Amino acid sequence: MTLAVPSQVAATSSAWRLAASSRLISYRSDAESDPITVEVLLRGKGPLVVLLPSLGRGASDFDDLSTRIAAAGFQTAAINPRGIGASKGPAARTLADYARDTFEVIKAVEGKHPIQPLVLIGHAFGNRLARAFASQYPESVSSLILLASGGQVAIPPTVAKALFDVFDTSQSPEPHITAVRTAFFAPGLAGTAREACAACCR
Repeated sequence: MTLAVPSQVAATSSAWRLAASSRLISYRSDAESDPITVEVLLRGKGPLVVLLPSLGRGASDFDDLSTRIAAAGFQTAAINPRGIGASKGPAARTLADYARDTFEVIKAVEGKHPIQPLVLIGHAFGNRLARAFASQYPESVSSLILLASGGQVAIPPTVAKALFDVFDTSQSPEPHITAVRTAFFAPGLAGTAREACAACCR
């Protein structure tokens, strides 16, 4: 399958205003006593494209991209990991656990088994999950699109620490902004980091 996504979707198009529909998929894992519920945000109709967000991030990160892909004639399924949005369940211990969540969502959305080979898009940590899914369920994947995948160059220790500090909820705003700036923004974009943090850390 070739994924042809337009470079721009006009703001006046109906696809641009297309709101996602939320669906909850619940299943039981042999390894867990409590049920696992995974929320997926769906848009459009057509061949399925699954989007997997970065660590600690939710499906709404893909709102713009999902809209553009749906406008190109695909159905998008952006998944909220456990603990984000309406997704809940015991903390996943391995990438295989997250891959199982993804598989259960796809199976429910497609309504059939075996599922048809599909496109997986993974951003940052989500790229690791996409690759784990492809290893665990190779017959279910037609192609992978990896965004901000990295991994071949070691992260400098100061940046690695900042990345963990970003998720430390006990920090006051100023150290948090510094951690975000160090972990995610290149030199010269300090103002951008401050604006981004001010918007999300109120």
